[in-house]
Amino acid sequence: MPEAGEWVLTGSESGIADGHPAEVVVVVVSGPLVPIDKPALARRLAAYLTERARAEGEPMRLTRAEFEDALDQGIGSAFGVHWDVEGNLIRDDQEPEPGFLAWWIARQQPPA
Repeated sequence: MPEAGEWVLTGSESGIADGHPAEVVVVVVSGPLVPIDKPALARRLAAYLTERARAEGEPMRLTRAEFEDALDQGIGSAFGVHWDVEGNLIRDDQEPEPGFLAWWIARQQPPA
């Protein structure tokens, strides 16, 4: 399993042709890299996007299994929703209203 560290991708390593302006990507991880629990992330994505679709008055036609298949193929975001290296939903670029993702995450926490 890879150890924590820094990786910098520039030019052709990042998929951007050499000689073109490229954004430098630096990833710093504070421990051994652990693969994302794809079934758990797929479950969170399906649940969140179902709630978001409901708030927008739209049907949600994708299933947890379809999200898991997409994760297996390497997607890095879904419908504007982004997650961290641990599989936690961290940002939604298409929230139906500001704070919607934070509200949904708070509702997922067990009562104290």
